[in-house]
Amino acid sequence: MEDIEVQVDSMNSSNFDPNFNAQRPTGTNIKKALTRLITTAQAGDILVFHFSGHGMQLPDKSGDEADGKDEAIVATVRRAPG
Repeated sequence: MEDIEVQVDSMNSSNFDPNFNAQRPTGTNIKKALTRLITTAQAGDILVFHFSGHGMQLPDKSGDEADGKDEAIVATVRRAPG
């Protein structure tokens, strides 16, 4: 195992280690990490994407889902102060 990218949504947690180098799992950061994962892969590599978080269902626009719904992950959303 050579490359691991961690994104966490606990920057304000009382037990978060400030020396731990991680990005927030925003939609942009997740897409960038997946793009990096795919574009740097070589023959014989095993790629793993693990997501622990919230999900949701959206209307299926392509018609390929038997239940009429697509599944989506819910990324971190930055909230305005206050």
